[in-house]
Amino acid sequence: MRVLGCVLFVFGLLLSGCSRPAKCPVGRVDLEVLLSRMTNLNSFAETPLGDSFLESSYDRSGGNCDWATYYGKEQPNGRVTIFKADNPGYISRIWIASYYAKRWLFFFDGEETPRINLAQEELFGEKFPFAPPLAGQSGGGRYSLVPIPFSKSLRIEIEPNNQKPGSRNYFHINHTRLNLTPDAVESFPKTLSAAQSNLVEAVNRYSAGVENSQKACVRKNLAGATSKALAPWEAVTFWEDADEGVLESFVIKINAPSAAGVMGNELLRKLRLQLFWDGESQPSVDVPLGDFFCNSFYLRSFASMPLAYVDGAFVCRFPMPYKKGARCVLKNTSGIPVSISIGTQGNRNDTGGLHRKFHAVWHASNTSGHPFQMLKTSGSGHYVGCFLTAIGQDGSWTILEGDEFLRPDPETQPPQLGTGLEDYFNGAYYYTSLFDLPLHGLIEKGAMRTDQYRFHLLETVPFEKSFEAGIEFGDRNHAQGYMSSVLYWYADQATAVPLSVSESHLLIRPPDRFELPGLLSQLFLLERDGLYADAAVRMDFFARRHIRQPWRDLLKVRALGYREKTEGFEAVRAEYEAFTQSAYPPAAQAARDHLWLKEDPAHALLGIHALGKYNLLLDGKSVANGLGKGELKVHRLSLEKGDYQWDVTLQPTRQGSFFSLCLRTQAGDITSAGEWNLVSLDPLPGRKPPEEFIGKVVLPNMTVWAFEPNAYVGMQSPFMGINLWSFWDSKPLAKKIELRKSWSLGEQLQPQRAPEQERTEEELKAHGIN
Repeated sequence: MRVLGCVLFVFGLLLSGCSRPAKCPVGRVDLEVLLSRMTNLNSFAETPLGDSFLESSYDRSGGNCDWATYYGKEQPNGRVTIFKADNPGYISRIWIASYYAKRWLFFFDGEETPRINLAQEELFGEKFPFAPPLAGQSGGGRYSLVPIPFSKSLRIEIEPNNQKPGSRNYFHINHTRLNLTPDAVESFPKTLSAAQSNLVEAVNRYSAGVENSQKACVRKNLAGATSKALAPWEAVTFWEDADEGVLESFVIKINAPSAAGVMGNELLRKLRLQLFWDGESQPSVDVPLGDFFCNSFYLRSFASMPLAYVDGAFVCRFPMPYKKGARCVLKNTSGIPVSISIGTQGNRNDTGGLHRKFHAVWHASNTSGHPFQMLKTSGSGHYVGCFLTAIGQDGSWTILEGDEFLRPDPETQPPQLGTGLEDYFNGAYYYTSLFDLPLHGLIEKGAMRTDQYRFHLLETVPFEKSFEAGIEFGDRNHAQGYMSSVLYWYADQATAVPLSVSESHLLIRPPDRFELPGLLSQLFLLERDGLYADAAVRMDFFARRHIRQPWRDLLKVRALGYREKTEGFEAVRAEYEAFTQSAYPPAAQAARDHLWLKEDPAHALLGIHALGKYNLLLDGKSVANGLGKGELKVHRLSLEKGDYQWDVTLQPTRQGSFFSLCLRTQAGDITSAGEWNLVSLDPLPGRKPPEEFIGKVVLPNMTVWAFEPNAYVGMQSPFMGINLWSFWDSKPLAKKIELRKSWSLGEQLQPQRAPEQERTEEELKAHGIN
């Protein structure tokens, strides 16, 4: 195979260098066995089925060209072989980003005809059994977690699609080698049986129902639980046993202070979770409560398979076995009293056949120039996942360009080397949306800041003597910013991992010069996911955080807007009325606008969000014009039911120029999403303008992320912007553009949302530092 530039592939995952095949704890492996493990929480704690490997397109030179480029005819039939293993095993994860392939072909056990022959979109979410949530898209990446066992060998080929010398193909393939004879492994079937199809559907139902399952766990564990006051520096033991057993789940709910007070008093990091196993005096878990539950600085509802924050409660369902006793403690290291409720479920007599002890460690760094080490441990065990916070402070997204690495037993095993921070978490291109799925998620994104998790289930990483995990501090460790992590693993022996004293100063919320200009960035993503309750808490927190600022009232009014979404207008009417007397004019005006909108069905609020010059006409009459600098301008209109026409003249002024509108009525919102008719265009020499203009741009993006705070929820966040000058392009689409769109104001409007669009090749390349 000929490969251009940085990437050279190593087939067989360097298996020749592996002298220690792990013993398989089961006698037979097939699709049913693997699928059954995907709905069994004990799978996290059980001994892995075999040795784990990763084949990826990482840059073998150590640079940032973490993509594969194919050209010419790699084989006589034009295909490219990207994976080959000559041993019993299974594939547990395939991830790609901007991969230029028409079809994927899987050849099992020396067969000449592929058993799996799918178009790329079919493999990643569009054809059973490769269907959501087992396969699909998440935050810009495509993934498949459908297990693919093979008895003797597996070869994966692709049929390239429009490959060019500059094409960038990013991929990961997680593979487990089984120390079994070929007759003890059944390859992925040519046709799924009824029982196998039912089991796939059962896994999908289980995955889709994780949130409800976690809520049920909250109800069960907290049934009968009483509230307890936890004084400053006081600790409460919530599980204690002198014999053997297993702690199956625990739920912690902070009753007071309020959610915004929890963040304001930094309780997410001042409450410490400490877990001790087998009579050890030092903890095997000593982690800030929020970080352990993937909420390092903000409370954010999410539900994964082992961890969740739902209905205002933290849920842990990692199974935690012990042989010689256990002591689980929650410690208050803050200066304020806290009211909590804790509930547990477990077995105090039997470990259920589990023996490895659960561990978690917190680390943080604000120093570039070297990789961020998340874990280094010795002994025997297996790695099951991590939570990572990354905050860039150099004005770019470079901090997400760092490549992760996992190094089990480096003397005998090859490392697992990735292609970028968000790629490890099944996203891509600095993430295009939030997502929380059973085994991976992005639960926070703001201006150059992200919180993300990933849990390994079928691809847990075993080690016999040592294990190290880390990530580059941005592209070749050049980024400026802050990283913190929690690593979760199981070990044969209880290991002391107390919170590092030398890193304890990094528990404090790091200074973030982009916090205020990037404030709305994080809110836009919460809005698009309908997370209005979380957004309301977030706004209350920032209003408290900046209580001495005159514009804090603006944040409080926006918080009311989020509460209105969940509780209804009447629940917040009186508070809107109170804010009409605010000493901060924009807050008072916003409160009056919210009240005015409800006074008459003909009342409407027109929000214009633009970067560039614009003149908007409604039925031939100018209703808004100006030079937009990225701020939101709101106008009052009175409109009766009927048909209307927008005409808008647009002139881009700098990179990233766009135009969007949102007309808010009592019946719903009308936005600039969808097709607009081109009336006229003043072209630029050498530029070919698009044949159609569609409102579909979503913010924030790489260059447009700073927004002036306002109190009008949902007027800027939908997929509705009209692109005038792409943020990656040196020139605008045209000097001047005139567009037209007809619309109707009826009885009831449906929420408008354009489907997320595939990114162009130019946009994809614009995200690469190189």
